[in-house]
Amino acid sequence: ASGGFGSIQIPRVDDEVVVVFLDGNPDQPLIMGSVYNSQNTPPWSLPANKTQSGFLTRSIKGHGSNANFFRFEDKAGAEQVSLHAERNLDTDIEVDESHTVGGNRTIKVEGMHSETIKLETSIAVQEGSYFLTVDKGEVKIKSATSITLEVGSSKLVMNADGAITLSGITVNIDGTTKINLNK
Repeated sequence: ASGGFGSIQIPRVDDEVVVVFLDGNPDQPLIMGSVYNSQNTPPWSLPANKTQSGFLTRSIKGHGSNANFFRFEDKAGAEQVSLHAERNLDTDIEVDESHTVGGNRTIKVEGMHSETIKLETSIAVQEGSYFLTVDKGEVKIKSATSITLEVGSSKLVMNADGAITLSGITVNIDGTTKINLNK
């Protein structure tokens, strides 16, 4: 503990704690920590999970399974860091954030996904392809100045003033029913 920072875990009702008295004075008790017993067991069962360590809290007035946890698995070949938020997880980074993933990365969002970026975004696929699939609904790309699609010698440029330039070595226009060119 220090001036306004440190760690804290306030014991709950029925927790077994270790108490010492400052200078042996019974008017100055200090809880040094809490201990496990047959009623208050460790968060992960032992010895089955002896390679796991971490922090687990229980929701007050929640059900027995309501919890937040931060767990480390240190079993050789199965190392893992696991973070679980019972409801919300908020991250605030004041300068930079970087991620390096040596294998695959998967993101699954059950609700809406929204990103707001102040400056710019760049995605570079060094090998392979980039796929965007919308099973239901539409794809809308909007720009204040222009949109450019470029593949080899082919190019489509749409400008804010309404000018559209389509260029390529060969330009084919196919319409199975009708093609309208209006002036």
